[in-house]
Amino acid sequence: MDSANDQKILGYFIEEAKEHLETLEQGILNLGHLVNNTEQINEVFRAAHSVKAGAAMLGYSSIQKTAHRLEDAFTILKENPIEVDQKLESLFLKGYDLLQVLIDKLQEPLGLQAEEANAIVKNGEPTFAELQAHLNYLLGQVKSTPAIAATSSISISVRDSLKQMLKLFKQEETSTSREQLQELILSLSQLASEQQQWQYLVKNAQSALANPKHSYRTLAPVIIRELKQASDLLEWGRGEAITVSQELQLLAAAKLPQILINPEAELIVSTYKLFSDQDLEEASNWSENQDPNESEKRFVELSQIPTERKVQMAGQREAYQLAEEKLTPEFEENQRAALIRETLAWTGGNLELTEIVIRLLIDNKNELQEGQEKALIEQLIQKNIVENWLQNKAASHLQKIQNSLLTPDANVRSRLEIYQEILQGRVFADNKPEKLALQQAELVIKNDDYLEVSNQIYQEVFNVQWVRQELEKLVKVENSPADLTKLLSFLAILGFLGFAFLSFNTPEKTPNVVVTTSPSIPEICAKRDFNISLDRTIQQLQELERKQGDRLSEKCATQLSELMLIQKAVGLAANNFVANVPGREVAFEILCKIPPTSDNFKEAQSWAKRWHNDKAWKLDIERALPDNPDCQKLIE
Repeated sequence: MDSANDQKILGYFIEEAKEHLETLEQGILNLGHLVNNTEQINEVFRAAHSVKAGAAMLGYSSIQKTAHRLEDAFTILKENPIEVDQKLESLFLKGYDLLQVLIDKLQEPLGLQAEEANAIVKNGEPTFAELQAHLNYLLGQVKSTPAIAATSSISISVRDSLKQMLKLFKQEETSTSREQLQELILSLSQLASEQQQWQYLVKNAQSALANPKHSYRTLAPVIIRELKQASDLLEWGRGEAITVSQELQLLAAAKLPQILINPEAELIVSTYKLFSDQDLEEASNWSENQDPNESEKRFVELSQIPTERKVQMAGQREAYQLAEEKLTPEFEENQRAALIRETLAWTGGNLELTEIVIRLLIDNKNELQEGQEKALIEQLIQKNIVENWLQNKAASHLQKIQNSLLTPDANVRSRLEIYQEILQGRVFADNKPEKLALQQAELVIKNDDYLEVSNQIYQEVFNVQWVRQELEKLVKVENSPADLTKLLSFLAILGFLGFAFLSFNTPEKTPNVVVTTSPSIPEICAKRDFNISLDRTIQQLQELERKQGDRLSEKCATQLSELMLIQKAVGLAANNFVANVPGREVAFEILCKIPPTSDNFKEAQSWAKRWHNDKAWKLDIERALPDNPDCQKLIE
């Protein structure tokens, strides 16, 4: 994103934060009346929550943490009848003042500097500790003293384990260090055994660590951050509030490529800001490229992420949301999360395959036993998709993939051979036509500098044995000259008949009539073929543009322009999701440029509705509507 958009997004956040600060101040000044008014207590709670969420998306960890502490305190007021005293009001105001100072610093010319922000948060820790202690006192938690001591002990154990994990994450990636990390995670699972949400979080962390595709730079910021935040909730007696982020759940899926988390050095460093211990200060030097005096604000340049990667990320997110939406009414939360993780491990985020697997799960939900999610999904996929795949649930989808791979051209053999190599090991990604064709067919994807099969279902269906059989068929054709001669003769006859037919119908047979013909418009310019990926369609149109130059029809030029706008919007939206950056209305505004009369309007409308129906995106998109009334048509 450019600096203008950066400032626009930052301006939105500051403007909203000021409004929320005003709500918080009024609520705290009337704290005695607030606790007896459910609507008002909910309002101040939402204000703290909104500041926390906005700061998290922008990457301001200091503001996020401070707002989070206030939010937790208001949660206690919401859920418990408390007699408010002068000391409680004073402590709430001190916490509010800390949040206000951070937001005021954000508006200064140099922005909120990381070093300064860390100092403010560190100096504020005693205030929030005293606030928590006084709330406990007012709750009359004398009987719960042993429980408090136990959770404090757990928090200390978690902190010690995280320190060791940080040291291992900084080391070279080896099987030994990964085993040591797994042992530390295992030790965490033995803590708070009665807390289901904690155990579920630890289980996801274990699965993510077990996947060698995920580098330490990818795993560290997610695992350390979530375990630390969860241990804080345990310490405050709020274990039921522990959640597992989409990022960690997706990383826990064994077959997912590393495209879901932004492993920038800045994000890794921001993870350490969750710790106030001086023992962890040296960890901030992990990255040689990180300047500790830089502003906390961090954005990812759109140009840094390849287009195909953006589309992959958008697809992953769409698949996750689809699974969440369809499975929520049918399964419990922990069970549902495991099903989503295992489903995406098989489908790799392919939307069509994900939908097929979801239908299978819903139809067979009575067969599911607790802890058997992985086994059931594998059984259903093997029986209903992989075995006899040409007559099974995903036959149409898989047939398209096969047709793309076996397109009868001069490169079909080399395509199969390269795909065979990909199945058997690492193949470097370059611009060789056969490799590009495999990517365009969406059979393989680029992961870092290498190619790999897009998902486990493709790997099971189009396996090594299948490739060998297809190569053997090619050999038989190549060794059958008689059959080939017959085929060529037949094609020659068809060609002659076609020529004769055209000759009898040519305008030259009617010399008294002057006929002018315009160049025919290629089919690709007239209508979007959804069996062909967006990137591939654009490539074909660009190739047509190169060949025809100024002779390119207006219809073709418009088609190319509109599809490139959609591609840009999808890429921008994917980038904003991964980097946790708000302001997604920019992507929505791009789609508004597609006129309702266009053949591509339905595709633009499809993306817009998906984003608008997403609760996390709805506010961002509605922010764009007042300035662009025509955009309303996209979500109607």
